[in-house]
Amino acid sequence: MGIFDWDEKFATGNTLIDTEHQRLFAFAGSLDRATHDDDAEMVVGPFLSNLIEYTETHYRHEEALMREVDYPDIAAHQRIHDDLRSRARALETSLGYGKSTITTELMAFVKEMRLRHIAQEDKRIADHIRKRASL
Repeated sequence: MGIFDWDEKFATGNTLIDTEHQRLFAFAGSLDRATHDDDAEMVVGPFLSNLIEYTETHYRHEEALMREVDYPDIAAHQRIHDDLRSRARALETSLGYGKSTITTELMAFVKEMRLRHIAQEDKRIADHIRKRASL
């Protein structure tokens, strides 16, 4: 199993959020494969634009879900989203300046989103939802 292959251990139990996470994993896997090709630099710009657009939609859905289930750490989670947004935009700016390490930086960012944000932070939301359901 590759680092960007979906695994049910990342499932939150919310169909919309899980489907969006699966699509984010697919985006990341495509980028990872492209970085090993000669045309990696050609793929990065469109990928990053799509990633930013898609994550904006995803964050709105996730934040609505957190409000719906009275997630107690919503403010902290929103700050994490704000930080990820800022970092993605900074990468986009770097790309505009032709920074040669952008592909490496973007891959590190995407891996962090997968390993820290989805695997840890979003898992906390899923745990909260499951706990509420069992009450």
